[in-house]
Amino acid sequence: MQIIINKGITAEHLRKTNNPWENEDLVKGIAAKRMAEANIKADVPIKFKTREDLTNFVAFTSGLEPSHPKVKPIVDQLFKQGGSEPVVSFRPVFFSSRTTGVVQFPLYRTDVVYSFGPNRFGRNQVLPGQTFVDDVARCYTEPRTSAFNIWQATNKLPPRVVVFPSNGHISHDKTGAPILEITDTPEKVATLKKP
Repeated sequence: MQIIINKGITAEHLRKTNNPWENEDLVKGIAAKRMAEANIKADVPIKFKTREDLTNFVAFTSGLEPSHPKVKPIVDQLFKQGGSEPVVSFRPVFFSSRTTGVVQFPLYRTDVVYSFGPNRFGRNQVLPGQTFVDDVARCYTEPRTSAFNIWQATNKLPPRVVVFPSNGHISHDKTGAPILEITDTPEKVATLKKP
C-alpha cells in the first residue's frame, strides 16, 4: 500500500488521534484516493428496465460476480423500494477500524414516490423521496425526512468510523477532490454513551 496518500498529511495530522484508522485526514485521504482510482465522479441516477441490468450494476459496484449470493437480496430490495423500473444511483462508503483498515462498500439510492391518498380536492397527494439500501439489503427510508440521515443515524456498522460523500451526494471541490465527511458509526456513539 502506498504510504503517502496525500503529501499534505503531516506528522502533526497523524498525531490528532491515537488510532490511525480513525484519523480523519488519513482515512479521508485513503477514501479520496480510492474514489479517484476507481474514477467515481458522480452518483448519477439510472433507470433500470431489466433485473439483469440492475443485477450487473449491483455486482459491478459491489466488486462481486452477478451470481454472488449478496447481490440478489440487494437487487430484490431495490425493486421492492423503487418499483418495476427503479431509478438507482450508487455512492461508495468507507468503514475504517484497526482490525479491517479502510473497507469500501456500496450504498444505493432509489427514487420513490410516497402516496398519501386524496386531498380535500380529490387529488392524490404524492411526495417524491429517496430510499437508501446498504450492502446487506437493509432499507433506510422515511417519508418527509432525509433517508440518508436515517442511514447515518441507524446503520449497523461496527463501532468505529465511516467516511461518505458529503450529504450523501458525490461532489468535488475546486481542485477536483471529492468532498467527504467522516463520523463515528452509531454503534460507536452508543458505546461511548454507556456508563
